[in-house]
Amino acid sequence: MATQKLILTDADGVLFDWGTGFNEWMETKDFFRLPGYERYYTIENWYNISTEHAMKLVSTYNSSAAIGYLPAYLDSVKYVKKLHDNHGYKFVVITAMGSDQYAIKLRKRNLRKLFGDVFEDVVVVGLLKSKLKILETYEPSIWIEDKPSAAEEGLAVGHRTYLFEHGHNGHMSTSHAITRVNRWKQIYDSIVSEEEEGIKLVPELQT
Repeated sequence: MATQKLILTDADGVLFDWGTGFNEWMETKDFFRLPGYERYYTIENWYNISTEHAMKLVSTYNSSAAIGYLPAYLDSVKYVKKLHDNHGYKFVVITAMGSDQYAIKLRKRNLRKLFGDVFEDVVVVGLLKSKLKILETYEPSIWIEDKPSAAEEGLAVGHRTYLFEHGHNGHMSTSHAITRVNRWKQIYDSIVSEEEEGIKLVPELQT
């Protein structure tokens, strides 16, 4: 039987405003985002640098102390806490941020500071690595992502999937079964309204 009180969620671009934090850090190194950067997913197109250079910078940033001080993304704190406090949901964070153990500790501390004791676990995979093997270890639950390919992975293993839309991913096609949102309030309203109506929150696993 699928648990309906567990929400699996990405961190950056969903719980944290990673883009703002990264850009502030980049500006201290005299890199500035180009006009129209928000249309692109890849960092190299934000700053007109090579892919190799972009990945080195992202890796350095994700391993720095700055990763422990990211601001919350939009209304995430309010509605994560409401889903936990008022509706009994627990959260599992599945984040692709690298392997630096000190940075991971800072990420966990940042999550607790902003959201409180709502997290069952924080699972870390390598930078840009697939989350599929982690997602398939959980019974069908709710999955929240901002990367279309990772959203599709969750859907493929039976999770009710929401995709956070940003300028860089809005044009990317995804399955019609993935619900696109741009605020946590939309997720909250969807979950609560379906609970009240007795609608099954997670889909049947398609084979």
